[in-house]
Amino acid sequence: MTLRPPILQRAAATLLRRAPPRLMGSVLAAPSSARFNSSEPPPPFTPRAPRDRPQPVFGGLSSFLDTSVLSRSVAPPPTPADDALSMEFPVYTGTGTAFGVPGMGPEDNMFRLCVLATKHNTHITFTKPNKDVLLTLSCGNVGFKKANRGTFDAAYQLSSVFFQRMDKRGPLPKNLEINFRDFGPGREAFIKVLLGREGKNIRGLVRRVTDNSRLKFGGTRSRAVRRL
Repeated sequence: MTLRPPILQRAAATLLRRAPPRLMGSVLAAPSSARFNSSEPPPPFTPRAPRDRPQPVFGGLSSFLDTSVLSRSVAPPPTPADDALSMEFPVYTGTGTAFGVPGMGPEDNMFRLCVLATKHNTHITFTKPNKDVLLTLSCGNVGFKKANRGTFDAAYQLSSVFFQRMDKRGPLPKNLEINFRDFGPGREAFIKVLLGREGKNIRGLVRRVTDNSRLKFGGTRSRAVRRL
């Protein structure tokens, strides 16, 4: 039997009184020399073997990237359905020119006609594929001031004047894209002019129409609706 100092005896008695039954049974089962004899070195630490973790359903990110790269490098031949889709939505990579300036887009060589129709004004901008501005006008450039710039008539006259200047300045591009933004009265006015007599030379060049209006999901609280 190992002799213990009185302090260790009192500590052991306190531990046995306060320990829960489950812990007390394990303490009593252990040899006394392993429990209270501090002169002996502790047993060597043996790390546990790593457990086999379950693999995710779709594999790791590296395997996914390897698979995607391999699928891109060894792509299957196009099917008849893909050919029909490419004919319905063609990609224009030609060398269209406007005002004698060739397009510089790396992939899409379409010139753009951007229409910003706010409730206070309407801006129309004609750009090259690399976004260099060729012509830009707003309702203030055609004689409308202050609140009159946000009306339907101002946007109608602006669109008419803009198309006339495009016809006079030089050769028109073969491929044209129209970008709309916001929902002011100038959007409807521009469409009416484009489909009317003033836009007969422009609407045949349009290959794509996009809407770049900004939509807010959550975000900051909007201003209160104006009530008259």
